[in-house]
Amino acid sequence: MRNSISSKRKSISRFWGVSFGVLLILVSSIDALPRRGPTPSDTHALEKLSDSFESIAAKVSPAVVRILTSGYGHDGSNDYQMDNILQRWHSGGSGVILDSSGYIITNAHVIENALTIRVAVAAQI
Repeated sequence: MRNSISSKRKSISRFWGVSFGVLLILVSSIDALPRRGPTPSDTHALEKLSDSFESIAAKVSPAVVRILTSGYGHDGSNDYQMDNILQRWHSGGSGVILDSSGYIITNAHVIENALTIRVAVAAQI
């Protein structure tokens, strides 16, 4: 029984040793492969992709808004004597107008604890 376990361990060890050796040979031969530059079809595909992104951005950018918030909160220091001191803070983020009713979606942390929230549409940014 002991010999069969020992021979299995040797077989597994040999397998991983050979596998690692083959992997090293493959990785070291990557630099020997010829490298090719971009072909005209690659360049054309990238230009089409860039144009598509530009078109999409132009269509959706009027729906993107800037959200400006302010409020009061602790200054964030760890000094126990300063726990009762509040300071005014200002923050900002972005959102998207969902529909013509004016509903806007944004992340919760953008408006969390805000006393005032102002929204600027693309024409005002």
